[in-house]
Amino acid sequence: MPTHSMVSSALVSSDGAVYGVLQVAFPTSTLSPIDRRILVTQTQLYSKICCCYVEQIMFEMLRNCRDRVRARVPEKFMKLFKQNKNWRKYYTLLERKAVELETKLRDVLEEREQLIQSKNELQKRHQLVKDKLESSEQNSKNVSNLVADWKKKMSKWQQLLDDKDRAIADKTNEVEKVEREFEAFRRERRSKDLQSSKSLSDRGQLSLLQADKTRLKSQLVRAEADNLLLVKAISISRSQHGELPRTIQAEVTRVATRVSRRAPSEA
Repeated sequence: MPTHSMVSSALVSSDGAVYGVLQVAFPTSTLSPIDRRILVTQTQLYSKICCCYVEQIMFEMLRNCRDRVRARVPEKFMKLFKQNKNWRKYYTLLERKAVELETKLRDVLEEREQLIQSKNELQKRHQLVKDKLESSEQNSKNVSNLVADWKKKMSKWQQLLDDKDRAIADKTNEVEKVEREFEAFRRERRSKDLQSSKSLSDRGQLSLLQADKTRLKSQLVRAEADNLLLVKAISISRSQHGELPRTIQAEVTRVATRVSRRAPSEA
């Protein structure tokens, strides 16, 4: 159902008497609250201007009347209004004033509209700041809860770290103990290895000496065989030829040379 609003303005004379009431009705069901307030304000101002027109005209009409009370009677006032020739001049002045008032009214309404917009923007900013503040407070609470949780976790982790440090210290002591045992074992093993290497070295030298002995024996056997062969050949040659043949001389020289070379190497 459509709703309407009404603005009432009284027509008052200069001595305080009320001529009548101006009533203006207008629909407001389709308007927003801000537009409704603007329309009410505009209607009130226009009603005041209209009443001012009428009051000024009536004042000018009745100003020179001897009996102003009787002149207010509608029939006499209409007759007086028609007889008066200067009312248009006053009406023109009033119209100019009305135009000035309308201009001021528009300026005031524009300023009012700007103030309303500024107010709305400030309300939005205020709400935004309020939301941010509430969000910050909530974040602060969340951060406080997180800090408390992290402190608990860090306490548990510190306890675990202490346990780990103690376990590491125990393992370090065990490792040092094993290292000492291993070092003792290594020294013992090294001494045994040195003894074993010495025995192996003695065995090697003995083997070399035995090899040299065998080699010398074989050389001695060959030398004795060569010597016997040479003595036999010399005796045969001397018995048959009286001297050594050149071949025998060459063989004697060869054997002597080999023996002379072998002697320094054996020494």
